[in-house]
Amino acid sequence: MSRVRHLARLVAGDPNADRVVPPTGFTARLTVLAAAAMAFLAVFALALALAAGRLAASWSDALDQNLTIRVSAPAGEVDAQVEKVLEVLRTTPGVDSARRISAAEERRLLEPWLGPDIPVDALPLPALVEVRESGAGVNVENLRLRLAAEAPGATVDDHSRWRRPVVRAASRLRLLGAASLAMIGTAMVAMVALAAHAALAANGRVIRVLRLVGAEDSYIAGA
Repeated sequence: MSRVRHLARLVAGDPNADRVVPPTGFTARLTVLAAAAMAFLAVFALALALAAGRLAASWSDALDQNLTIRVSAPAGEVDAQVEKVLEVLRTTPGVDSARRISAAEERRLLEPWLGPDIPVDALPLPALVEVRESGAGVNVENLRLRLAAEAPGATVDDHSRWRRPVVRAASRLRLLGAASLAMIGTAMVAMVALAAHAALAANGRVIRVLRLVGAEDSYIAGA
């Protein structure tokens, strides 16, 4: 209990200390305000890095569990090629589900790039098959070989060229957040140390006199 009271007195300080040690006034309050602002920036940088990392990991996992098969063939052969692709996928280990993307879905995918009034039927668009993988995943190379034999117009896209930049960007964001946190923490420590050193240097004579008259360290720190 005595330690708690001692700590409370140290935090509260001595109300009569200004009679012994000149008050710091605006400088001390400015130091506390700057330290609080830098602490907020450190927490913000850490939260931003963690959020960006989680978002990128979520996107990467979503891409990692999906394949897209593009079927390019003459207009009269597209449906037959798609059926062959679906038949191959039904017997492929690691495939959870597979379906052909409809023309309406293709239109919605193209709207952000080409506008809402897209004549999808008039465009030479390939047929798209969306594949969802199970936990074990699909052997993409074996699937490519099977499709090359059964449906020569089919091309497998495992989204690796999209996933790699996302993972790379997430790693850089984490590194940037860690570097920002380290820089802010270092600057805050240096600022507090410089402020404390300046206060001690400004009141050095007073502190020496207080020690000569027998003042304890707790009283000097509270002053």
